[in-house]
Amino acid sequence: MKNNKTSFSKELFFPIIDNIKSKKFDEALVLLDKLSDQNLDIVNNFKGLIYINKKDWEKSLFYYQKISDGEKNFEILNNIGFALSKLGKFSEASIKYTQSIDHNKTFIPAYENLIISYKLIGNYELSIKYILQAINLMPNNQKLKNAGHAFLEANIAYKKGYEPDAVGIFNRIIDFYDIYDREIIYPPHLKEVN
Repeated sequence: MKNNKTSFSKELFFPIIDNIKSKKFDEALVLLDKLSDQNLDIVNNFKGLIYINKKDWEKSLFYYQKISDGEKNFEILNNIGFALSKLGKFSEASIKYTQSIDHNKTFIPAYENLIISYKLIGNYELSIKYILQAINLMPNNQKLKNAGHAFLEANIAYKKGYEPDAVGIFNRIIDFYDIYDREIIYPPHLKEVN
């Protein structure tokens, strides 16, 4: 039986990192396959990340879900949610983003991803709830501030009886988050890959 907690081969670690940074994903996968007797959690985390970058959402999920204690890691939960949302499984993705936030209340990428998922599900109320929570956490974040100002504008329009205007403004708030591809979280030693 393979051990998930053994050490990780240092001689292959840096070439794997270099290949991922250089977007040579297939070469990194070959090196990772040589580590089948090493720390499987690290190997599976790298493979999950590589398959997200290759846009192979099913394989990404397969490897992320093999990580022991992955359900306790807010970054892995966010990445699982990301892959699920790319497969159109927005309800399942929203659960993973919520779990990510439960493990780290200040993790803004999970809030942003959750906001988009709730919009795509059609649950605007929860989407607004998480916009406001994120604004409270990061009051100087310009993207969140813009969403907050638009939310106030939508709320005023709604209270004045201009429901179509309010819905249009609210959709602008949510669409603001669709401008960029939702955030994938890399392990700390790979932050600059993105």
